Amino acid sequence: MVVGTAALLVLGVQPILLGGLIETGRLTEAGLGRVAMVEVFALAIGSVIGPFAMNAGGMRLKVIAAALLLAAVDVGLYAAHSSAAILGLRGAAGLLEGLLIGAAVVVITHTRRPDRMNGLFLGITTAPQIAAAYLLPALIIPRFGLNAGFALLAAGAVAAACAAPFLVDRVETHPEARVQGIVWSPALLLTLLGGLLQNAGIGAAWNYVERLGAQHGLAPAVIGAAIAGSLSLQFVGALLSAWLCWRLPARLMLTAGGLIQAGVVVAMLSRSDAGYITAVCLFGLCWLALQPFLIRELIRLDPSRRVAMVMTPVALTGLSLGPLVVSFAVRAGDVRGGFVGAAVLLAAAGAVYGLAPRLRAAPRTAGRDIA
Repeated sequence: MVVGTAALLVLGVQPILLGGLIETGRLTEAGLGRVAMVEVFALAIGSVIGPFAMNAGGMRLKVIAAALLLAAVDVGLYAAHSSAAILGLRGAAGLLEGLLIGAAVVVITHTRRPDRMNGLFLGITTAPQIAAAYLLPALIIPRFGLNAGFALLAAGAVAAACAAPFLVDRVETHPEARVQGIVWSPALLLTLLGGLLQNAGIGAAWNYVERLGAQHGLAPAVIGAAIAGSLSLQFVGALLSAWLCWRLPARLMLTAGGLIQAGVVVAMLSRSDAGYITAVCLFGLCWLALQPFLIRELIRLDPSRRVAMVMTPVALTGLSLGPLVVSFAVRAGDVRGGFVGAAVLLAAAGAVYGLAPRLRAAPRTAGRDIA
């Protein structure tokens, strides 16, 4: 949990730190979407490589090395004052964060109830994000400057290195994976596409949420409270779904959830303090609450659990592509177009989830009898 928390901490504070880079003149509004895309896309690549690299043996030493390198890269942001330097450093950070997430994914996916463990993991890792999202804009950055935010990320990476000796060096493969390949049915492919679109919409809205509040003239304390509240409800939503995911129909929850999220993103355009805070908090509630349902549906469609392991990089790819896609609808001083684009992506995800079970085609099986 500590390793995963350190790797995911950046997702909770990214809007604050990137917004701070804009305020200090080190980044532009359009550049924000590109930096966010580079880091999270690199994180996705790292999380593809991570589960296989970490579970090949020597997981403890690999986690220590990746975590200490991540701390060094985070501290390197102190001296980065150009867009190219920031892009390079955050890209390297994303790759290292992905490798650390790989260690957590391997352990979680091979538990007896991976859907429930996924919800617990997401809930627990959100708690430090809540504290950081409140403390950074309210206390830490005003007093110590923006670089203190990157120092906080570095401290989290050092904590992950300290926790590494308590990890196992290798996780046994799930029995289903030894005897059954992946059955690439239309429902499985569309479910993955829905996950990609949904996370793209989430990433698009989340990375501009701080800029939207600033554009509406809201006080930094109000924006910080909204982001902290959103992260708090992410925590609540993840734990609730861990408890309820096996009681409710996964496909229905995914379809309805995507459409509800689209409506919430449109509501985030409210100019009032109360409207903005409420919409941003509801956005957080929906974000992680749907993830365990998605994992459960993927395992139902692919009992080998190999696709469930791939869902983390798919989600991160969506989170990275979303800000890039909507950055073309963003103008200097006006980020509202990005939220319209995010709502379209989320509505499309809901439609894809609803369409998936209606398609019937002969599945194609890959990799049968793989040891």
